[in-house]
Amino acid sequence: MGLMDKATNWRWRCPTCGHTASAKGPGGFVFRIGTSGTKRSLGRCSRCDAWRMLVLERGSEPTPDSRSGGGNADQERTWSELIAYVSEGTMTADVANQIAASAAPEARKREVAAHVAEGAIRPEDVGKLLG
Repeated sequence: MGLMDKATNWRWRCPTCGHTASAKGPGGFVFRIGTSGTKRSLGRCSRCDAWRMLVLERGSEPTPDSRSGGGNADQERTWSELIAYVSEGTMTADVANQIAASAAPEARKREVAAHVAEGAIRPEDVGKLLG
């Protein structure tokens, strides 16, 4: 279900505008739901006032984007498209997470996601295509 971490400099980061805010919840804890290796959660950025897949990170550690030498716009585009499909109801969150977690190139993930959303590929076949 969920995981509770003592909040030690945890923050939310908007992947679009880069705005960060404290992630401390009631009692000084950070609540993460559905932690399967990814530290993202759907939320509203207080700066750009839009729904985004906010990144949960420790403030003292370098972010994954800064370690790779720049922003990963391709990955963010994939996440944005997956969020759109889920919010439209053309894809379940489980299938979107499966696509996002695969090791396939981002362009291939978006291609498969579009076919699933259109109904041309069955959701149960995603693992075979991106495996």
